[in-house]
Amino acid sequence: MIITEEFKSEIIEAIYKDAGFGIKLFEALISANGGKTISPTYLDEALAKQSKEFDEKLFRLGEKLSKEFDEKLFRLGEKLSKEFDEKLAKLSKEFDEKLVKLSKEFDEKLAKLSKEFDEKLVKLSKEFDEKLVKLSKEFDEKLKPIKKQLGGLSMVVGYGLEDKIIPLMKGFVRDNYKLYANKVERTEIVYANGNYDEVNILVEGVNSTGDIEYVIGECKAQPSKKDIDRFAKMLGRLKMHFQKKVYSFMVGYSYNHEVLQYIYQQYPEISIYKSYEFDEKYSKDFLNTVNNQK
Repeated sequence: MIITEEFKSEIIEAIYKDAGFGIKLFEALISANGGKTISPTYLDEALAKQSKEFDEKLFRLGEKLSKEFDEKLFRLGEKLSKEFDEKLAKLSKEFDEKLVKLSKEFDEKLAKLSKEFDEKLVKLSKEFDEKLVKLSKEFDEKLKPIKKQLGGLSMVVGYGLEDKIIPLMKGFVRDNYKLYANKVERTEIVYANGNYDEVNILVEGVNSTGDIEYVIGECKAQPSKKDIDRFAKMLGRLKMHFQKKVYSFMVGYSYNHEVLQYIYQQYPEISIYKSYEFDEKYSKDFLNTVNNQK
């Protein structure tokens, strides 16, 4: 504490105003001086001493209060931190428990919904299959007359081709297979097991050495791969039946390019002809033969 002139003036003024205060002040000063008479400078010295002691006490008190404050603040911080950690741990635990519970409930509900969905899906699938089978049967029943009519139409077309081509077979087998035809017909071949095949065109011919050989023809408006496969299987059965050389050919009004490629790759032994080729090459020859016979 700094003793200023202003501070001293204020003390002197207080003494003038209150004589009792002044007497007590001097008695205190004399007592503090060991009962000795004080000098004119003693007041300054005493005040300076008191000021220094006051400053020291104030400094020590400030240090003490600061230390106590820091300790209390530290303990309070530790306490709050511990309480916060405990509350946070408790909340975290409660949150985890609730989350586990909610997750379990969700899984159970999801499993239940999944089971219900699967059951409904199976039921709908079964109903759909039953309806599809029913519709398929109804469609097949309605389609039967149409198939029958188409089958009949196909046979009519096939028979028309056969009727057109059969009269030309003698010249055809002579030019292409070097055979003399002694029999040309549309027939059924019955096998030993009782099964049979309907043969559109069967030519029995004799080669240059006098051996019997056969030429088998099939007529379709527009042959398909299935038609070719059926014809090839029938040829296999006929070869086993006749035990002779068997030639084969297919006649159609037109051929799909994929069917042609299929025949070339799978059945190169089957010759392919279009209906008009017979008209171009053999009709004139046939008419001349007929006219000559007359």
